[in-house]
Amino acid sequence: MSDDWKIAEKDWREEGPYWVRFTDTGSIKTCHWEATVKWDGCIELITRYNAGDDPEDAGQIHLCDLDQMIARLQSLKAAAKAVLGPRHGLYED
Repeated sequence: MSDDWKIAEKDWREEGPYWVRFTDTGSIKTCHWEATVKWDGCIELITRYNAGDDPEDAGQIHLCDLDQMIARLQSLKAAAKAVLGPRHGLYED
């Protein structure tokens, strides 16, 4: 298992693992990540910016095809780079 994640909670059923909740290990100080991954591969991802508990600083997304989401985000990044150009450091590789 990656050193970036630790198991926070898990639910094992008679038929085997049902879901597991991971939290990040704090490698990014301004953002805290929490992910609940179900047996079917779906992920409930919560990000908390500014490392606080204020709901205004939190974002949540439900993913059932992580690879497709990564591909779409990479495509979005490429489109933004094409429009914004190299002056924006957010889009460095």
